[in-house]
Amino acid sequence: MAEKAKYAILTLLLLSPFTAEVLTGATSLLEFINPVILGILVSLYGLGALLIREARIRLNIGYSGVLLLGFVYGIIEEGIAVKSFFDPHWKDLGIFGVYGRWMGVNWVWSLYLTIFHSVWSILAPIIIVEALYPSIMDRQWIGRRGLILSILIFSIDIIVINLILTKYQPSSMHYLACFIVIIMLIYTAYKLRKHIIIRELGISPKHYGFYWMLWGSGFFAAFYIVSSLIPLPLIPIIIGLLIGYASYILVKKLDSSRQNNLYRYWLYTGVVVPLLFIDILQALQLNIERLTVTVITIVMLIVMYRNTK
Repeated sequence: MAEKAKYAILTLLLLSPFTAEVLTGATSLLEFINPVILGILVSLYGLGALLIREARIRLNIGYSGVLLLGFVYGIIEEGIAVKSFFDPHWKDLGIFGVYGRWMGVNWVWSLYLTIFHSVWSILAPIIIVEALYPSIMDRQWIGRRGLILSILIFSIDIIVINLILTKYQPSSMHYLACFIVIIMLIYTAYKLRKHIIIRELGISPKHYGFYWMLWGSGFFAAFYIVSSLIPLPLIPIIIGLLIGYASYILVKKLDSSRQNNLYRYWLYTGVVVPLLFIDILQALQLNIERLTVTVITIVMLIVMYRNTK
């Protein structure tokens, strides 16, 4: 079991940043294999996913609780570490530095990035890695020392990124608001563990993955297209809240059903397909880096399918 846990940990540590950073194009493949950048990403994304995965086992919460803890991760990374929730000049903001900005908060950006990290950085990687290692799916992967060390490295990474990445610092009230929301989400996730009722899901694994693909496509359409076409920021915010609720409903179905690992596989594939589609379009424009990422991802999905099946 110890040997399998090591492989499972390594897979999760790499898959989380690969899904959230490389597939989106936020980090190039060459940057990803740079030892320094990889170390930073693994310490942030990978350990964040690992800690939440361990919390799932130790607190006996379902994947719906993991989704909420994923929101926590999104707030920690974007609100506390890189501070993009508040910094009007953050490099990736674009129009969101002014669109939906109120009281020093980039509201549209903050909402959608919180949801993004919860699903693509945390939930999907955890679910597929557990499907790849079913014999240890419901067991702890790290002991007490490993847990403490992971928390320490993760915390140091957050502090270093906060102090070094940009000079911008939000007000103390902004940080306080982040911590209040984090505590509320953790408490809610903890309470969810008592409300799991097992029944049949009623749809096939492929249909379940199709719903997640539609959800992921709707997420990016609302975030980028709706926000660019509608001058009222409140509209994409309302749509974003509905999208967040829809993700909860979808993952709750996985929580409360008798499912096999194919449901977990198709969930991951469903949320990856919208990103893969964009990569394919870029690859068709003779973008070698995106073509390489596309090939790696397709091969990875085929291998995952064979293993989970």
